[in-house]
Amino acid sequence: MLVVVAQRLLREVSWGLKMRVSIGAALSMLDLATDLAVIFDYFGRAETRKYGWGLLWMVGGSIFLQLVFVYVQNKKQKEGLAKELLVVLVGCKPAMDAFRVVGGAHMKEHHLVDAKTELTATKCIEMALESVPGESSIYT
Repeated sequence: MLVVVAQRLLREVSWGLKMRVSIGAALSMLDLATDLAVIFDYFGRAETRKYGWGLLWMVGGSIFLQLVFVYVQNKKQKEGLAKELLVVLVGCKPAMDAFRVVGGAHMKEHHLVDAKTELTATKCIEMALESVPGESSIYT
């Protein structure tokens, strides 16, 4: 009963959303950092180099599709497009999206979707192309 009460409370209070989104962004960025470390480790040994290429393609595909999404979302905003693309390339997109959702950023007129939908879309891209295949490959 206490768990259910705590879950409902976290859904309803404003700091519950902030906590969930912030932890999710931190874990996502940590996942990218560990993926990069594993890629370098795999390329360092000849017997695991093929796994390094596979993981590199998964991470690269995730970043590429996020770049496409960000381009489509911001193509009408010429001055901010380069900054948004750089955020994806550096790996800080989850933190930027979390900051926007927590801050209650309003949808700009040139955007196709709001901040929460953008966060969800980029997380789905990351999960489908990077996280799930990368995690399942450790069991093979």
